Amino acid sequence: MLSKNLHEITIADLDELITGAIPEGKQIEYKQILPGSSDRERKEFLSDVSSFANTQGGYLIYGLKETGGRPTAIEPISCNDTDAEIRRMDSIILSGVEPRIKHEIRSVAHSKGHIFLLRIEQSWSIPHRVIFGGHDKFYARTSAGKYQLDTEELRKMFTFSLTINKEVEKLIEKMRIGVSGDKLPMTPKDGPRFSLHLIPLESWRALGSYDVLSIKDDHDFIPISHPTGWTPQINFEGAFTYSGTADGRVSYVQIYRNAIIEAVDALGFWTDDKTIPLAYFEKQLLEMLPKYLRIYEKLGISSPVVGYLSFHRVNDYKLLVNPRTLSSHSPPALNVSSLYLPNFLIEDFQITSGKMLRPSFNMVWNAFGIEETPNIDVDGNWIGSN
Repeated sequence: MLSKNLHEITIADLDELITGAIPEGKQIEYKQILPGSSDRERKEFLSDVSSFANTQGGYLIYGLKETGGRPTAIEPISCNDTDAEIRRMDSIILSGVEPRIKHEIRSVAHSKGHIFLLRIEQSWSIPHRVIFGGHDKFYARTSAGKYQLDTEELRKMFTFSLTINKEVEKLIEKMRIGVSGDKLPMTPKDGPRFSLHLIPLESWRALGSYDVLSIKDDHDFIPISHPTGWTPQINFEGAFTYSGTADGRVSYVQIYRNAIIEAVDALGFWTDDKTIPLAYFEKQLLEMLPKYLRIYEKLGISSPVVGYLSFHRVNDYKLLVNPRTLSSHSPPALNVSSLYLPNFLIEDFQITSGKMLRPSFNMVWNAFGIEETPNIDVDGNWIGSN
């Protein structure tokens, strides 16, 4: 059950917990009733939730009777408005844990009522603390349940978060230098290059590699530009697919065995007159980012994922301007070799890609003296030319 998405869990899965006598532990806890409204009950609820986020994530299941930590029977909860109950628990979590945690809640219908499932994701912003009602404490979990963190454990958690951030930044710096140079799975012809890197933070805790070869022929695994189709392959690093032209320019996407995705495109630029058709890259990324995130879902990889956009070897390149939207603007050519944009954090794979990418693309337009992209509105919708 723990490997399923929350919306896939059924009564049959809950019955299996009972028949298998699956005990409470580091990633699962059973409750017979929902958290109440008293301060004491809310604090208890928040300590449970934060303990999962600070450890490996997991499930709180409401509506199961347990004896000695093992589920013995389904005892559905009578609830006239499940949506209101879910909103109530959401509100308690959002206002009572700092920093905020990622979680999902749903109810599963039963002939005699409902079972409520609360899934808390393993966090990368640890440690989280309970702040409700003057409570200011940190919790984690072992197989025996939750416990309050001591000073040394807190220090280690803070150090872990800082270390992860530093390691990711070191890695992306190395990968960006590789794209600017020639240490690539397929080296494009000399000239400008655009890159997208996606780094699942889950990779840092994975004990082994992912089955990335299984998605080699997946129709979501395609290069950013693919005017004449694409060719999937496998290589030492993982799975790889590319599209190219006769003059040596290529677009490729590589997924490494640790699930990091590197998509590099040299096909979208207008090299003859040294221009960047920025609207083209925006539109392609709005289409391609959801595809790459679907690959992660197929591989069973959870958010968050850190994303990076970069333009390489673009010194003296100009912006291709749409006269209908920027008729009075003549932006200067770039006087820098690379544009390395700040990272963006993907916490929800269902988020509108335009909303996620718009701030990054705004910064590229800023490099040409333009305040914001004219092609993506504030809600992430494409409003540029088709």
